[in-house]
Amino acid sequence: MEIGTGWLKHHHIPGVTFGFSLEIDAEHRGRGYGRAAMAVGERATVEAGDSALMFNVFGGNDVAMNLYTSAGYRVVAEARSIELPPGTGLDLPVAGSGP
Repeated sequence: MEIGTGWLKHHHIPGVTFGFSLEIDAEHRGRGYGRAAMAVGERATVEAGDSALMFNVFGGNDVAMNLYTSAGYRVVAEARSIELPPGTGLDLPVAGSGP
């Protein structure tokens, strides 16, 4: 039975395994599978010789953020963005292309 998917890359940077994705199928959420998958990922990280496991979490994914926080993960970086509609009047010159 498949309950979700996960993707880890060991040695993404020296000593660090990076978790590119962890998704538990909707019908299986809330049963501890995400937490169990995190434990498997942590064990695989150590077995691969890395000493840290990192994940990227997109803003608004409160379920994932709460899981990682409750499992002892801490925020090490944060980025912000804004989507701008076309034609907003922000036609700024590209560096080096002006007069």
